[in-house]
Parts: sequence; structure tokens; C-alpha cells
Amino acid sequence: SGILDIVQIGQWGNIRIDSASGQIYPHINGGFSLGRDSNRFYVLKVTNGVDNSSLLELKTQISPFTSALEEIDKTDVFNYKLKANIKHNGDDIVHTGFVIGKGYNCSDYLISESREGIDLYSAIGVTFGGVKELYDIVKDQQKKIEELKEKINEKL
Repeated sequence: SGILDIVQIGQWGNIRIDSASGQIYPHINGGFSLGRDSNRFYVLKVTNGVDNSSLLELKTQISPFTSALEEIDKTDVFNYKLKANIKHNGDDIVHTGFVIGKGYNCSDYLISESREGIDLYSAIGVTFGGVKELYDIVKDQQKKIEELKEKINEKL
């Protein structure tokens, strides 16, 4: 059938490779992790993006997030070079992003579950929330500008 099951007894670790559909997936929903804190993949390449599930059915204790600009303000952005890139192929590419470590500021909202990486989905959420907060400020300022223009025109 083109299906290979790699099974470990217990709840975690069951993975299915389906050559007919071209899919690799866990036996149960959410039942498999890829990589470890000390055994990471060097690079992940995809042609059609990463689908980070965001369905209501998967979430609980949902509440509005209203402090995005404060969290952005708490987070510093740096240029840096990756030691792994230099080691693997001598690359001297400068990257831009966050640094997790003593003396570097990074909002807890951005830090992944392992506390060693960035949760990109949360980073996008904080950024999007910050843009929304800024857009509300801009709309409010634009309204005030229009009101001031009307007052000036009335006096003329």
C-alpha cells in the first residue's frame, strides 16, 4: 500500500510514512515532535509554507491580547551570524532577529516552550497585534486632525 508505520509502544512516537500520498504524519493528532533541544535539524525547507493550526477547537482560555506594543518595546532586535552556518559551509551571512540569553531583552510571549527558541507563531501574533494597536492610534490621530481642520475652517 506504500505505507510504513514506525511504532513504539505507548502514546508517543508512532509515525506513518505514506509514499502513495507523499505524507509523513503522526499516528495520533499532535503525537509526534521533530528534533530535540540538543538534537536540532540544521535547516527545514518547504515549498508551500508551514500550517500552524489555529482552530478554535484546539484552544482554551482564549482572551484578548492588548499589550503588543509593550511586549515589542521589551524586545531587542539584533544582527548576528549563526555559528552553525559558519561551521557547515563558511557562510558569513548576517541574520536579523532575537537573542535569548542574559543581558538580551526578549518578551516571554515570543519564547518557545523549550525556552531555547522563538515561537514564530507567537512572534507573528505579537507583531500583528502591535500593528493593530498602531493602526488604532493612527485612526484616532487622523480623526483629531480632521476635527482640528474643521475648527480652523470655521474660524476662517
